[in-house]
Amino acid sequence: MAHLIEIRDLRKTYVIGGEPVHALDGVSLSVDEGEFVAIMGSSGSGKSTMLNILGCLDTPTSGSYLLDGIEVAARSRSELARIRCRKLGFVFQNFNLLPRTSALENVELPDLYMGRMSRGERRRRAMQLLDRVGLGGRHLHTPAQLSGGQQQRVAIARALMNSPPVVFADEPTGNLDTKSSIEIMNLFTELSNEGITIVMVTHEDDIASYAKRHVVMRDGKVMRDDGGGPKKTQDEVARLVKEALS
Repeated sequence: MAHLIEIRDLRKTYVIGGEPVHALDGVSLSVDEGEFVAIMGSSGSGKSTMLNILGCLDTPTSGSYLLDGIEVAARSRSELARIRCRKLGFVFQNFNLLPRTSALENVELPDLYMGRMSRGERRRRAMQLLDRVGLGGRHLHTPAQLSGGQQQRVAIARALMNSPPVVFADEPTGNLDTKSSIEIMNLFTELSNEGITIVMVTHEDDIASYAKRHVVMRDGKVMRDDGGGPKKTQDEVARLVKEALS
């Protein structure tokens, strides 16, 4: 069976001060449909670069990246934009909501770019997603009228608008309090149980413990991949990371 995500010998090299810096140094990894994967590592480990390439926000210097069976590593910017719209959802640490538009309008945005639905269909879909994340009664609120946790719920609903097979989350609880973080991670767990693939970057052991698979990076390389299996406790995740980085 084909993997949803498959990368082989992926490399990303920058030249800084005349010297090459290998943000990714020959990374190979595959992710199957429905997996919940946490990518971990210290600052500069390559985890954000990896997420940007997996999310078609950046291109590798070399290597192969198959997304749902399609080679995307060497696609143009316009082609990558179309792939993002059709197949990928994104949740960011800073929410990235449009400040002067309502929660409903923010959720509708992905289909405005795609134009696949009528106005009525788009509105009904957005309302269903806001109901799904517990914000059906706040659809007319702007981001300034919502708490951080509620803004992130809007962002998750927006990520699901075009029914993507995979959602990428970049430090999704980084700006949230403990209660809101737990609520968001429980929501991600529910989505994963429904078959949506979640690939999340985090440096927090307690947040990573919600994932079933943990990939630890250092200096642009994968140092440890536990391959999934039973969920780990926070202490088990912390021990895995410590062993990989020692």
